[in-house]
Amino acid sequence: MSAHTLEARNLVKDFTLRSGLKTSVLHAVKDVSFTIEAGKTVALVGESGSGKSTIARMLMKLETPTSGQMLLDGKDSGMRGRAVEEYRSQVQMVFQDPFASLNPFHTIIHHLERPIRLHHPKLSSAQVRARAIELLERVRLSPGESFAERRPHELSGGQRQRVAIARALAPGARFIVADEPVSMLDVSIRLGVLNL
Repeated sequence: MSAHTLEARNLVKDFTLRSGLKTSVLHAVKDVSFTIEAGKTVALVGESGSGKSTIARMLMKLETPTSGQMLLDGKDSGMRGRAVEEYRSQVQMVFQDPFASLNPFHTIIHHLERPIRLHHPKLSSAQVRARAIELLERVRLSPGESFAERRPHELSGGQRQRVAIARALAPGARFIVADEPVSMLDVSIRLGVLNL
């Protein structure tokens, strides 16, 4: 596959279930393939329990596929070490629940500065802060400085999800995997977050 793509190729995920001495296999994902091009949006649609979140977790390398591959720009980075770190700098995730995905003890700026520092260690503290404020404004939390020192409980659900989106953008990712990013939000703010 050409450059600037994220590809799922023949993904399969089976879970072994135990009940006492008996075991059974749950086939969560069966032979799923698709390609996402940078700058494009792809929606994975299916009923509850059909494996959408499992596929998202495999794309993020949070779950190991039973078989199949995830290819970034045509290359398989495997599931370990430095290659996974580089993969995750290019592929980030926005989780379904903005309430659970942000640590209530940390400020909003902390949630953004941490991934910037991890993925861009050569930036000065001032550059990291400036980039974090810029991300807040990019997700329409303006002025960014007024949101920086707040904690997650001081924001609405839609604002928290915007912070989660900004955090996913912080490393400079080219691909964002969003696992039902508006399902926990009020209907009135869903469209704004989807447009973002």
